[in-house]
Amino acid sequence: MKRTIIFFLLISAVSFYGNHSKANETQDKSSTSQKVKQSSQPLNLIILLDLSDRLVHNNIVPQKDNDIELIKHILYTFKYNSFHPGPFMKCKNHFQIIFYPSPTGSPQISSLANQMDIDLAPLAAGAKKKAINDAESNIPSALSRIYDQTIQNKKWVGCDIWGLFSYGKIDNICIRKGYRNVLVILSDGYIYHQDNKQKQGNNYSYILPQTLKVSGSGLINGRDKKLPQLNNLEVLILEVNPYDIKDFPKMQNIISNWLGAMGVIKYQIVTTDLPVNTKPVIDNFLK
Repeated sequence: MKRTIIFFLLISAVSFYGNHSKANETQDKSSTSQKVKQSSQPLNLIILLDLSDRLVHNNIVPQKDNDIELIKHILYTFKYNSFHPGPFMKCKNHFQIIFYPSPTGSPQISSLANQMDIDLAPLAAGAKKKAINDAESNIPSALSRIYDQTIQNKKWVGCDIWGLFSYGKIDNICIRKGYRNVLVILSDGYIYHQDNKQKQGNNYSYILPQTLKVSGSGLINGRDKKLPQLNNLEVLILEVNPYDIKDFPKMQNIISNWLGAMGVIKYQIVTTDLPVNTKPVIDNFLK
């Protein structure tokens, strides 16, 4: 009788272990499949440039040089991402440098802006490689001409960052379904556009040195409630450069609260620095 009981318990234990192992194996495969699915998403990488008077602030390095060096690094990261995660011939990555609103007063800037859009999805493998290599050589020179013209004309186009997020434009310009959407903004952190000035109590549609001095001030969440939350958009803001560095924590807090209120889950706000110190920040954010 004892032998019968022992034999029964032994069979039960073996059966349980087998089933448990299969369950774990199924769970592991499911987890691995999920990871592969996440990492297989193509990259939609957008850079938004602020062509305001930040270009002539006194920096350690001229703002033009800083911006172009960082953009070259971002472009290299885009190239690496396009070549390495999977078969290059199937790569659907997208890279674009944008201005908002679009520069209407300068035909040259508009023309050059059209050249800074790389969509690999419809291209054959050879054309994909050529598009990226051409961009690496053409985009820095195009940016240099844009910056030189902007600084020479002193007609600061500026950048309506608040309007881009608030009126749903960002959904069409910066977000692609089925992609990992990353928006990199090069701005000094003073969010302002002359055609978009609103005030609600201590909240504004802009950030200026004056508003930073207002106790409890913030940015208005102007995004229509009918629009989806921006939880599929990652935002990296570089070259933030307040006139008084002591204003950075408040500026950072205001922008963070604003992005969070719109549903952005992953974001980072970084002060201006030498490119050699900012590049690792970019790498960590994009990896």
